[in-house]
Amino acid sequence: MPSFEKEDIQNIQNINQNKPRFIGLLRIIFTFILVFVLVFFGSLAFNISSNGSKIFESEENSCANFWCNITNNFGKTIQSVISDVNLKGQSEGRTNILILGLDADYGNTDTIIIASIFHKTGKIVTFSLPRDLYVDNGILDSKLNGIYPIAENKVKNSGVSTLSNFLRKEYNLPIHYWATIRFEGVEKIVDSLGGVEINVENEFQDCEFPNKTYGYLPCQSFSKGLQMMNGKNALIYARSRKGTDGEGSDFARSRRQSIVIQAVISRFKSQNFFDINKINSILDSVGSTVRLGMNAGDLKSILNFVKKIDPKNDVLKYNFAVDQVELCEFTDNVRGYYIYYCDESGTNGTFAGSKKYSSSRIKIQELFQDPISNIILTELRKKSIILYANQADSANEIKKTLTNGGFSNLVVNNLSKQKKPAGKIETVKFYVNSEIVQKELEQIDFGFSFEYTVIVGKPTVILSDNTVYDIVIEVD
Repeated sequence: MPSFEKEDIQNIQNINQNKPRFIGLLRIIFTFILVFVLVFFGSLAFNISSNGSKIFESEENSCANFWCNITNNFGKTIQSVISDVNLKGQSEGRTNILILGLDADYGNTDTIIIASIFHKTGKIVTFSLPRDLYVDNGILDSKLNGIYPIAENKVKNSGVSTLSNFLRKEYNLPIHYWATIRFEGVEKIVDSLGGVEINVENEFQDCEFPNKTYGYLPCQSFSKGLQMMNGKNALIYARSRKGTDGEGSDFARSRRQSIVIQAVISRFKSQNFFDINKINSILDSVGSTVRLGMNAGDLKSILNFVKKIDPKNDVLKYNFAVDQVELCEFTDNVRGYYIYYCDESGTNGTFAGSKKYSSSRIKIQELFQDPISNIILTELRKKSIILYANQADSANEIKKTLTNGGFSNLVVNNLSKQKKPAGKIETVKFYVNSEIVQKELEQIDFGFSFEYTVIVGKPTVILSDNTVYDIVIEVD
């Protein structure tokens, strides 16, 4: 920081000789503050710009040398530190980020995730796309995970844009930002966070996990329950494809990858890694293993959004599976194992990218447009529900709506004993055993013709001690 000579101070005093002395002193203090701000933010601009030359690849940050980075990004860096930047898609309420996990050997996209930020509801939804979905649109003829390396082999640095454009056309979903990460980068990120806490849902073992010499690691085992994992173990957990006990499918792997992402976000929050110095240290550690299709201001805005949410309740996961959505699987001698759109019975199904009409593709497009309601409904359909009411109009409407909506764990009590007295106004109350279920119900529009309230607590009806339920609906 520069120092002031005596003659400088005397000059200031001479200029202000007809003003109170403290005015000159204030100006000197202000000058010191200004110099400090410039030095601080200049240093910060240098850190982010120098890291950006390796990591950030947005159109706004395409400089080839240090001074270009400084002159182009200095003002943006200062602005991004002082205030948030409006993200692309934010005015429409949704920002979509494509996240690709790259295989180090062949460049295949072993992980394909779309993370959608919903600005109004404060939610993040992650979609794990099946890498084995087969694509045939007259130009591309490969599985979904092959689009990126095929494009890269033809034109360098075209893989992300080619895959983004395909997903945009296939699902009517714009991709605003992207990130690619080689798998060694996942290890570095997790280790830089001090590990992540993973709740292993199913115990399994994988004795065919590849090593770096084209052989296999010793059998890798994961016990059920909450456990702390370092980068290596978290990566194996997320990538395992030959697991036992139902964990050997691409869909199971996609589910585990979403769990790891949620764990990383939780770790970020719990360890306060939103501090700019900590973020810089993480960027230094991952180096060239991570590439970001955004600038520093965009990244800061995304991190600030993540900072405000509760990872356990506000990060929702949708994992495509053949028993959940309109996807079928098949194996033949040409394509090996692959996934395709089922469509109506009696048809041969449809490949992704095909111009042929596909009812299954339309349903998946609808899922992408309103994922929060679909995810919540999927969870609610697993709940045990008891409908307790006399024979009443609203009770019959509830029964019909829930039954048609796929709520298979519905038990109906006392509907046939007596009819509703003429002119009586019915009250409908949903009693639930947790605030999480309460919030889920409050976000769903069942389309009922009546109002109802959701209450956390025990119902007024007397239930036996061994009655198991998540929701009791009382109509009185």
